Amino acid sequence: MTKSHDQAISVHGSCIFGMQRLLFLLDAFSQETEGVKAQKNSEYIHRMRVASRRLRAALPLCAHCFFEKKYSRWVKEVKAITRALSDARDADVQIEFLKKYQKKAAKSQAQQADTHKKIKPPLTAGIEHLLTIHQKKRATLQKQVLSAVTGLEKRQIIDDIRNAATGYHTTARRIRPRPPMYALPSLAADDISKRLTALLSYEPWIQYPEAVAEHHAMRIAAKKLRYTMEFYAPIYRYGLRKPLSRVKKVQEMLGNIHDCDVWIDTVTLVLLKERAQHHSLGSTKPWNPQMIADLKYFLHDREMKRKALFRQLIQYWKVLERSRIWDGLRTTLLKEEKKPFGQPTAASKDRLMASVHQIALAYPEGQAHTRHVTDLALALFDSLQPLHRMSQRARLLLECAGLLHEIGWTPGGKGHRTKGARMIFSSEQLPVDIIERGIIGLVTLCHRGKCRLESWGYYTLLPPDDRMVVNMLAALIRIADGLDATHQGVIQSLRCHINQTEILCEVQAYQDAETERASAISKSDLFVRVFGKPLVIRQAHVSSQIQLQNDERPGGN
Repeated sequence: MTKSHDQAISVHGSCIFGMQRLLFLLDAFSQETEGVKAQKNSEYIHRMRVASRRLRAALPLCAHCFFEKKYSRWVKEVKAITRALSDARDADVQIEFLKKYQKKAAKSQAQQADTHKKIKPPLTAGIEHLLTIHQKKRATLQKQVLSAVTGLEKRQIIDDIRNAATGYHTTARRIRPRPPMYALPSLAADDISKRLTALLSYEPWIQYPEAVAEHHAMRIAAKKLRYTMEFYAPIYRYGLRKPLSRVKKVQEMLGNIHDCDVWIDTVTLVLLKERAQHHSLGSTKPWNPQMIADLKYFLHDREMKRKALFRQLIQYWKVLERSRIWDGLRTTLLKEEKKPFGQPTAASKDRLMASVHQIALAYPEGQAHTRHVTDLALALFDSLQPLHRMSQRARLLLECAGLLHEIGWTPGGKGHRTKGARMIFSSEQLPVDIIERGIIGLVTLCHRGKCRLESWGYYTLLPPDDRMVVNMLAALIRIADGLDATHQGVIQSLRCHINQTEILCEVQAYQDAETERASAISKSDLFVRVFGKPLVIRQAHVSSQIQLQNDERPGGN
């Protein structure tokens, strides 16, 4: 059941879109169930597996629309059914391939009989042996498929997801005016670029034919990118048709290479097993030299085929590089959404800040800390203006990020940085364009922990100048968050001096601030990298009058 049914919350436009897409995928999955159970033909397994994979890829994109406990259960169940279907489908593909290969080998032998060419063997004994192995395996897997499908039906997982999606959709239809959907492009940009970054991380391995594991992982990354793009395709003017066709071809080429890898491993293991049984003491199994010769020939054939397919992949990848297909996709994600999903025009400062304060109410317990961190970050921004030379608009975005950097604690503390950024990307209350929304979200990601912006797909989408703004603002908010490490507001004010060899930051505090100073220094890695100078933090002397004023405060020392 969705959140909208269990408690009064606003309906998000991104969730309305997500529920519509989920209902379509659930129908595609359910309509294959009877065919799979009846074992009519292998196409039912194939279509159901594809549907389950698309559903598995779509659920995480709608995670913010559901309660975490139910969502986690659904994902676990869908993964299990996908695994069972995949194993059965793989066996079907292998059996079908062996039958076609056998026919092709026999036809080739017949055609060459009247020529002086070397006649290829029909491979009858070897192929029959592999067929027997895979058909036995497929019979066992069918039991697992039936068990998985029946279990899914008994636990009513698909019905549960459908009811949740339908309920959310029904609730949304009663709301007037309809919730806006201009946060969708930001979510799509984040999700698609994340998958694209994952795919491109394997690019260095393309030049190494022996990197079997990396090529397999790259195939999976391409598949996930494709399904994510298909999910969001309706929000773009041309439905991402061109990049989708390219990603699909990359996936298919890597899939063909993977098929060869599977056959190479399978036949090698069969040969080793046959050899071990033949040489074992007391073995009564007759040695079949023709079968062994057939298997060796088939193994060699698959190795040669893999080399040819790999050369084709390298050539195609070079074509993609020359056409700058990935840069084109990034541009599309930032600029080519359809009109209903278009970003709003730039809002005034007052309207923007009112929206930010409203969003920040999601975590009221943290408002004192976030306000203090924001003030410290803005003081750093102003004091270092001669060094960074950023605009007042950048200062405003820093203020937004400071006030929102803890909202991820609302659903729970674990992974609150990522949750908070996701909340910023998905919020229709935030009246900023896709680039500024990305800047705010990425800056909040870096307020603590390790800051690896390059690994975030959204970061790679931004133009170089905007990436630099993200880097500088993130460096400032990390220091500011460290200066309020105890959440006690110990640091009252600060002032920075830009020297030739270092940046000296003098802080005033109403008590010893060594904990805050040490925390800020520990987070200065990005600051040093961005501004090119080490950061030195020194506590200035606090007058007795200031100390007395703070002692008189409720709870003062």
